[in-house]
Amino acid sequence: MDKIKRVQLAHFLNTATTAEPTWSRMNKGITELTTSFNPEVTTEKYIGDDNASNSIDSYAPNTPISMTAFKGDPIFEFVDNIRKTRATGEDCRAQLLNVNIYEEETGKYYAEKQDVLIQIDSFGGEGNVVIEYTMLYDGDPIQGTATIANGVVTFTEA
Repeated sequence: MDKIKRVQLAHFLNTATTAEPTWSRMNKGITELTTSFNPEVTTEKYIGDDNASNSIDSYAPNTPISMTAFKGDPIFEFVDNIRKTRATGEDCRAQLLNVNIYEEETGKYYAEKQDVLIQIDSFGGEGNVVIEYTMLYDGDPIQGTATIANGVVTFTEA
């Protein structure tokens, strides 16, 4: 049984349009990326029971990111534009593609496409410029597969 390396869980942000996506890999300047799933749990204790009952009703995932800024990096340029324009509503909407490279089957990888809202948290820092933002998952993911060939990522819905 092999450990799954972090590089085998890839994240791509659509830095173009939904009609003609350009999936740019989130990498440069990001040293850690973890999604918190934030389950919404209902707890009830019935009068005849000693212990409570729980149900998981939904999830509200988010991914906070701290990124060192690199001029020309497509992820930084995309997020920085949201910062510069103080985007709200639909203008801060994006698409995230999470790809499990460790789940490969004949050149295709398990993938989930997810609408996200990008919330700018802070910008600046000391030494190098750092932009901190949070991707707020919006709605249900679309499951499918991704192919990666010659630096181009293609998503196919299941």
